[in-house]
Amino acid sequence: MQTKYKIAFMLFFCLFFLMVAKAMFAFRNEPEGFRGIKWEARSHGIQGLKLVETKETGNGEHLDIYVRKGDRLSFGQVELKKIRYVFYKNRFFLVHLVAFSHKANKSLKQELVDRFGEPSDSSSKRDLLYWEGKETSVYLKYDVLPKRSVLSFYYQPIGESLQSKP
Repeated sequence: MQTKYKIAFMLFFCLFFLMVAKAMFAFRNEPEGFRGIKWEARSHGIQGLKLVETKETGNGEHLDIYVRKGDRLSFGQVELKKIRYVFYKNRFFLVHLVAFSHKANKSLKQELVDRFGEPSDSSSKRDLLYWEGKETSVYLKYDVLPKRSVLSFYYQPIGESLQSKP
């Protein structure tokens, strides 16, 4: 009987540690959205959005991709080629910022380190860096061809619900 209590206590302790660890190691200044648009905001309530693409998710649902009229095509000192706001079930959960050149990638990385601290981890190829927060993840990926950097801010609660669909 005592063995059951010990196992239950150990499971509880492990779960508690995992929750606390995630909170302790989340990056600083975790964003609650992007450029004044809060995560989960409805697209119809945001001025200047223009639908540019709809992508099927494979489960009968879709993602709506928007640009924003008058958007400043920069992040810190980096000039961007485009910014895309992504909505699932009409709720904001993802934004992609795209820049071209290897120099832009280095500048984006420095800007992210200045804002959020050192990345949580990087891939072995060092072409992907990420910062993982309690609810938001930030990814910086560099593609050698066509020498493109993609910076993504990703709201995990909606993104994970999308990924868990059959």
